[in-house]
Amino acid sequence: MDAASILGRYLGDSEGKIQAFVKVAEAYDGPCIVLIDEIDGLFPAGAGSTMNTIQRAFQTDVEPRRLAKAKVVIVGTTNYPDRIPEAIKDRLERDVEISAPKPEVYQQALRLKLDKDANGHVVTDGEVASLAVAIAKVGFRKLGTIINSANNEAAADRQPLAGCHLSQAVADLLPDT
Repeated sequence: MDAASILGRYLGDSEGKIQAFVKVAEAYDGPCIVLIDEIDGLFPAGAGSTMNTIQRAFQTDVEPRRLAKAKVVIVGTTNYPDRIPEAIKDRLERDVEISAPKPEVYQQALRLKLDKDANGHVVTDGEVASLAVAIAKVGFRKLGTIINSANNEAAADRQPLAGCHLSQAVADLLPDT
């Protein structure tokens, strides 16, 4: 689940959702992993008393010893570990930092995706290398979107997919700077 799906519309909704997912996980017969994507979204800085109640509910319901006994593991992912309150980090067993892939990985992924989805492309190795740096800024999840957008642009131009089409597709995804 992602953190946004836990946040409720009305007072008490979020706390109830936290309590509910913990109960479901504890009731599961066997080991259970609960993954909360972008967990930092539950605890935005300066959000006021509503977020404080969410933090208290998390601290109350995510009790490490009880969950360990029930074979439940809570995993929270974030790109902003500094935004997670220390009291919440204490409820999670350990911090594991996974660094971003090296540019060569993005190059390989782009080359594989091009060879699979962009028949007849004319993208050079040099263009792939420079595009990989830009793609690293938007992430792997957008790679399919980039290729599709570039393919559509190339088709509209009645040309084979080229580096210029990919560059434009990446630029369209990057926030204005």
